[in-house]
Amino acid sequence: DAMKRAIDNNDNQYTRSQGYLKLAKRLAYRYTGILKRQIKAETEVITTVGATEALNSAIFALVNPGDEVVMFDPSYDSYIPSVKMAGGTPLGVPLKP
Repeated sequence: DAMKRAIDNNDNQYTRSQGYLKLAKRLAYRYTGILKRQIKAETEVITTVGATEALNSAIFALVNPGDEVVMFDPSYDSYIPSVKMAGGTPLGVPLKP
């Protein structure tokens, strides 16, 4: 019985690619009030295990092979490898005091 309930309730160690749905629903509920517009958990909220994963996902979604990506230098240490893995060319713009 317990196994059947777990299967029927989709209770397992796997989550959807966009992150844990129960968390996404709570975030959507919270930000619906803050932003004063309906936020759809299934299509407008993504959760990740950390900032680097989120940044990497965004870079892979936006950078195409051959793109040049302008970034501040110095920058966060994962930007350059992520851009290169996506096929882009990082272009550093030095920050001067």
